[in-house]
Amino acid sequence: MKKGSEIDPYAARHLVAHISRTKNTRKLYDLVISQDWRQISSGFDPSLRLINEDIELAFRVIEGAVFNPLDSEKPKLLEFHLASLSALAWLSARLGQSAGTLTPGMLEAITRLGDSEQALRRALTIPDIINQARCMIQIGLGAFETNQHAFANQVWEQAYNFLAYAPADFFNYAFETQSQFVYVLAKTGKFRRAAKLAQEIDDSVRRGVDLAEGVVSTTQIALAKAWASVGGVEKSIQAAREPGDVDNLLSGIYEAVGAQQVIYQKVSPLFLETALSLRAELSGSESLRKLTEILALCGQVESAFELMREENLANKAWILRAGLTYALAKGDGELLSIFSHQILEEISKSPGSVERLTEYAALILGSHQDTAGGELQILLPGLREDFDQWHHQLDRERLSRCALAFLWLGDETRAQQAVSQALQIELPVDDWDETYALIGFAQRFGNERDGDRLASILSWSRSRTDDWQRSEVEVAVAKAALQMGEDAMVQDATESLFQTASDAQVVSKHPNLLGALAVWYGIKNNDLQHPKVRDSVKKALDYLKSDPDDVDAIAYLGLTLAENGLEDWARKMLTQAIQLLHKENDPNTVARAIGTIANLAAILKDKDALGELQKISLAGDDEWLNAEGLFWVSGWWAVLNEGEKARQLFMQALQLGAWEGIEEQKIELAWDDPTQVDQLLLAGKYIGWPSTKVAELFAALAILVADPKEWHITFGIDVLETIPEAYSEKRSLCLKLLAEADEKTRTQPHGIVQLTVKALHQSKSRHTGEVWAVLRSCVPHLCAHLNEKLSLQIWDELEKVRQSF
Repeated sequence: MKKGSEIDPYAARHLVAHISRTKNTRKLYDLVISQDWRQISSGFDPSLRLINEDIELAFRVIEGAVFNPLDSEKPKLLEFHLASLSALAWLSARLGQSAGTLTPGMLEAITRLGDSEQALRRALTIPDIINQARCMIQIGLGAFETNQHAFANQVWEQAYNFLAYAPADFFNYAFETQSQFVYVLAKTGKFRRAAKLAQEIDDSVRRGVDLAEGVVSTTQIALAKAWASVGGVEKSIQAAREPGDVDNLLSGIYEAVGAQQVIYQKVSPLFLETALSLRAELSGSESLRKLTEILALCGQVESAFELMREENLANKAWILRAGLTYALAKGDGELLSIFSHQILEEISKSPGSVERLTEYAALILGSHQDTAGGELQILLPGLREDFDQWHHQLDRERLSRCALAFLWLGDETRAQQAVSQALQIELPVDDWDETYALIGFAQRFGNERDGDRLASILSWSRSRTDDWQRSEVEVAVAKAALQMGEDAMVQDATESLFQTASDAQVVSKHPNLLGALAVWYGIKNNDLQHPKVRDSVKKALDYLKSDPDDVDAIAYLGLTLAENGLEDWARKMLTQAIQLLHKENDPNTVARAIGTIANLAAILKDKDALGELQKISLAGDDEWLNAEGLFWVSGWWAVLNEGEKARQLFMQALQLGAWEGIEEQKIELAWDDPTQVDQLLLAGKYIGWPSTKVAELFAALAILVADPKEWHITFGIDVLETIPEAYSEKRSLCLKLLAEADEKTRTQPHGIVQLTVKALHQSKSRHTGEVWAVLRSCVPHLCAHLNEKLSLQIWDELEKVRQSF
């Protein structure tokens, strides 16, 4: 694979493909996950896109082998394939998650440092298509401003196509990304294309308003910026007015004024006039700060200072920064010098810290991506000094901003240092599906009396930063170790648990970890009513009562207790959560909490509680969110085998939550006819809020599999694919329903194997939590059908790739 000391490019690119053609799945898998191969591949392609492609190819080949009738009849080979697919899916998702944290600023900095090809390859490893486009827009800007015009145009064309084919959703950040695209195109002189895109955004937003009776305010603000970028002043103001809120209107004008000053070096007086007319109605300091910057961007710096003093604001440096943009537009060198020195004076009042370093970088870059920051050479010594002292405490976002700030001021050495450090950051992944999966593995290893693998779970859990999740895993490990007589491991797990639970600062942030402590006291003393159990639960409740999100938190505490056998305490949490829900005024919190509380009620088989939640679902003013609550209740009624009630509630929720009328007859046919079942998915397209749509899909699936048939499983796999990444916990619930339904409908293992592999295929392009959700739901059934020790093999392969990567 090497020629002398050089990496052989042909081998780096093609060895995996050659081995894949031999169908030697063991050799292929061993190569792809080896640390040596990763080093060779990343040495040739630092973006890791090549290693991602190798993993994808290996997954496809092994997946094909699973569904090959000849291979699938060999039990040991099938078990190896399932274990290797689990590990490859986790590895693919892990690399994708890491790529997902790449920031547009970081990739723009890499481009400006001269490696635009690497920046683009890194962008193409990002799983989310809109985030890919966001990054590519900034890569194009960096390329254009460093005289790589052909490359910039190529990247922008690709970004445009990505956005054109992105899933329609009036509640995501696609419109904000498109608005930024308009701004960048106009800034680089491509006015005709920018104007065309602005009109396309406007048409899409109008469609959203017509279909969904409105879109979120950030979308309207983005549209205001887009129209201002191409000179559409009146359209910009009209877009900003749409939310009907003065603070949102001012935010739209703020974005519009910044765009106009940067692109045209002047601002329409109509923007300033509209902004000043709002002053008496503005409700918060953030809006007033934006108004001062609008004044400064329009050249009225003294008026901005006067307003700052009247309102007791602390944003003098930012007023001066806005004034700097104005001075540069007017070519006023004297003002540039005055404002630069005053900015330095302001920022020097703060002691050196991460916060001051962040402020340095932010002021150099500005709020509107203008070039005025290049005039702040006077800040370079302070930026260098703070960076040299505090850079090790920065995350990727702050490092990327520092890199760009150094580039603005001509210090490529430190810019490169910031980029290199950002790329080396290993991001912890705290995920509940991983937590629950680790707990499941701990229980299995305890049953197998496997101390080594149990210890590796403890090691895996210690890498997480979420104290509550870590505590839950530690209790599971301690419980298994106690059953095995592994006193040293019990002490290791509980020592950390007690230390965490005694830290008041940690407990105030995660009171629910006291629920894990209560579970341990119950296990250790073999008494679920032990005084220490009671004391821990009460202490958790005391903390939670002061939590603004206590309804959800108390319901989750109840789930922890119920799933560990402390049902009496869980019932008390259920009662408490419902009482608080009656007092909750925020409809989003009510809808979300109903989903969690209904889950708890179903575990406890408390139908009275579900009935109460049904009433609460209908009491709000927002029909879409009322529908969301009803969908959750409907689904959990189905889990409790109340099919008729579940169907009635489902239909009621659908009529409330859809922006177009749904034909009831089609839905009724869908429950029993495999040729009509897609109507349940189609109905979801007429539901506005993504969270409501997810609740609808869960309810539909729960109703179907209450009396499961094989075609329900096939449909369910399609349902899984439509659930957005942000709702992996709910996707996990759906997976669990499908796995249990498969167990009831098929006596042969091919069904659960098919479900597992297809779900892994979906999850590998999402994030590791989705992979853990598959393992959590499917591994117990795989073990039951194939081999009880399969979980050991799956764990070993997961541990192997964790160590290699």
